Amino acid sequence: MGIGKIKLRSSDMKGYTLLEVLVAVSILAVSSVYIFRSFFSALSAIEMSENRIAVMNAFNNDAAEIKFAVENRALSLPFNKSGEIKRSGTRYKYLVASDKPVDSKQLCRINIDYAWRQSGKTVHEKREIFTLYPADK
Repeated sequence: MGIGKIKLRSSDMKGYTLLEVLVAVSILAVSSVYIFRSFFSALSAIEMSENRIAVMNAFNNDAAEIKFAVENRALSLPFNKSGEIKRSGTRYKYLVASDKPVDSKQLCRINIDYAWRQSGKTVHEKREIFTLYPADK
């Protein structure tokens, strides 16, 4: 091989071209964005599940207390109760409301509504329970 002669045979070339490197880096960047997005979506879903579990536990406790109070006439109908609880760093606002008994058998409806902030949005979880209000003696 003499001076000034350039040999361009593929068997003599080693390494990757700039274009191959750019394509590989862009594929890696796009795929990593989707991986991170799915990771953060999973974290958000876990947080929502934890909040719903906390609300359902609080709902079950409230429902049992309210049913017991209504059935033993410790609460007079209609009633409204609201407040706020804090569990695991999250504040949950609640509203419990009842109407007068809805029929002659003294069946009364009780609405329980929980609300909390998550990911910049207010999330509501509403439940409705029914219990018998004892008849006058």
